[in-house]
Amino acid sequence: MDKTSQPTSKCGAGSSAQFDFTPKDHVALGERIGMDFEAAGRISGGAVRSDDGRTGEAPRALAQFMLDLHVADHGYAKLCTLLVHARR
Repeated sequence: MDKTSQPTSKCGAGSSAQFDFTPKDHVALGERIGMDFEAAGRISGGAVRSDDGRTGEAPRALAQFMLDLHVADHGYAKLCTLLVHARR
């Protein structure tokens, strides 16, 4: 997505989401709860974030929520595969 395009939220059958508040940018929200985008950029050289403490739990919690939702409501099955690394 280029910098001039704006993402749109979809809700339901193609209708745009309506909010009773002005949605905030995800960077502003992250900085408000302690995400350190500058430090993460220095470490990785990219536009990523660094999570620790309370903010470090959010990505894992969201992933777990989505797994549980799709298994319970959409017929998906959980599959855990082994990771095998070769010695060098």
